[in-house]
Amino acid sequence: MIIMQSDHNCPISLTFNFHQIKTDRMRRCLYTILLSLVIFYGSQAQNDLDDGPTKFYYGNGQVSSEGFIKEGKPDGLWKTYYVGGQLKSIGKRNNFELDSIWLFYNEQGYISEEVSYLRGKKSGYTTKYQLLIKNDSLVNSLLSKDLFLDNLREGQGKYYNGSGLLNRIVSYKNGKKHGLTFDFNSDSLIQIVYKYHNDFLIDREFINQSDDNGLRQGLWKSFYSYKNIRKEENYKDNVLHGYYREYDERGRLLEAKFYDNGLVIQREEAADIQVEIINQYDDNGKVIASGGFINDVAVGLHREYTADKSVIKIKEFNNSGQIIADGISDDKGQKDEYWKFYFSGGNIRSEGNFRDNKRIGLWKFYFPNKLLEQEGNYKNGLEDGLWTWYYPDGSLRREESYYRGEEDGMSVEYDNKGVIIAQGEFIEGFEEGEWIYKIGDQIEKGVYKAGERDGLWQHFFSDETIKFSGSFVQGYKNGRHKYYFESGKLKEERFYEMGVNQKIWRKYDDEGNILLALSYSNGILIKIDGVRVNIEN
Repeated sequence: MIIMQSDHNCPISLTFNFHQIKTDRMRRCLYTILLSLVIFYGSQAQNDLDDGPTKFYYGNGQVSSEGFIKEGKPDGLWKTYYVGGQLKSIGKRNNFELDSIWLFYNEQGYISEEVSYLRGKKSGYTTKYQLLIKNDSLVNSLLSKDLFLDNLREGQGKYYNGSGLLNRIVSYKNGKKHGLTFDFNSDSLIQIVYKYHNDFLIDREFINQSDDNGLRQGLWKSFYSYKNIRKEENYKDNVLHGYYREYDERGRLLEAKFYDNGLVIQREEAADIQVEIINQYDDNGKVIASGGFINDVAVGLHREYTADKSVIKIKEFNNSGQIIADGISDDKGQKDEYWKFYFSGGNIRSEGNFRDNKRIGLWKFYFPNKLLEQEGNYKNGLEDGLWTWYYPDGSLRREESYYRGEEDGMSVEYDNKGVIIAQGEFIEGFEEGEWIYKIGDQIEKGVYKAGERDGLWQHFFSDETIKFSGSFVQGYKNGRHKYYFESGKLKEERFYEMGVNQKIWRKYDDEGNILLALSYSNGILIKIDGVRVNIEN
């Protein structure tokens, strides 16, 4: 039996016989209770509850929910509770509709779901959690993370298995699968790549496969933030065999080679050039060195073997005979230990260590003039920890934190005089929270959510007087946007609703007189200074 109690102090059992309700007072109380139930199960109908703080109760006297009533509807901060008194949910309502970030809890007191709402619709991240036992302790671990816009999934959704490891990444557009979807194995390695178009599967590719002996076979790929291709390699028995291509973050080809059983035969752009492979032998007839030549010019990979061939010294040349890399490889063709890469002029471009063909530890990158351009750490081939960039004169340019190849943590950028020009935080590769920019002698500051402007943004003149003020929702301009003269007087005001021009836009002179008034309706200009605009069909 559940008993609820309104502000009118009329407890009523919900297991009743309508014929037993004989008094007007009881009927009014019942009406109040049923109507309050309707509120919390989706109706937006008015009721006769008094405005102000309101509580509802379980049959045991425990508060079931509490919040503020305005004009008969929930408005402001609301909380719900389990029968035992534990917090069940908390968030804000605006004219009944869910609005803001809502937190939902399980009975153990852990967050089970975090949902961002705008006007009753999911807008922003929805994150779900699962309880796992790790090291004999209960841990709240990610289950899924989705980005929504107007109740539709948008961008990348990430999903995790029962061990808390990344299991799948799905790209969405307008609520439909669109773009690349990745499936991972238990080692968080991409195994299958799907390509969707408006929810229709148009391609599927198996990659990063190993045989029963753990040897790499076939096509291997890696990606930037699980979006653009980073590297594609072909393997035969764990040795590079076939095309090798490397791309920048914009998809531009950086390097292309063709391997034959670990040996660079040719660069892709010079595929029609014949390469002569020349071996050197010791007195016992064993190969101690091997490499390719074009017209007596060293090209591609050149190897120097140790006695047991377990460690191989590598030098790589371009098609002009200029060295572009040197380091150590194991007998399977995997880069290992210390490597250096060179500009065409011979100066060092980058240097650091490999393990199993993946960059590890501290790496340094240089300008062609030999000065340090950037430095930071790798873990399993991905940027991890603090990275630092420099200007050509050696002064500090940027400091940024990474986790598993994505920006994650504080980021600070400086001009060449050491003045901060950008500062904020990244989470999983996206700007998050408050950011500040200094552009010339002016300052911009505001809030990001998942890489999109979301919340109040302001611009200031050099004397810190306001220049602009306006709000954004998921990157869309929203509400009133104001522009000011340096004197502080209003210069212009505009109105938006999720990026769409609305209401009256006004421009003022520095005395406050209206110079121009434009009226919009759903993005369409309908009046200029009060005169209706003729709109052609």
